[in-house]
Amino acid sequence: MSMTLADFISDRDRRKSLAEAVDASPDYLWQVATGWNGRKPSPKLALRISKATHGLVTVQSMRPDVFGPAANDS
Repeated sequence: MSMTLADFISDRDRRKSLAEAVDASPDYLWQVATGWNGRKPSPKLALRISKATHGLVTVQSMRPDVFGPAANDS
């Protein structure tokens, strides 16, 4: 089962914990999760997020332009 980054970080404590794990600010994670001002996670950040979430948030769901569409999108 996978989930979007926005769903994963909807809980503030979880957002803070993930931010610490991937060396980003909680606010920046929210910006990339919601696409605020066109923001997307870099490919490296997407990989760190996927690893830190144990694959619950996939790189494909965050950056289909780099990693291809998610399996359930095809």
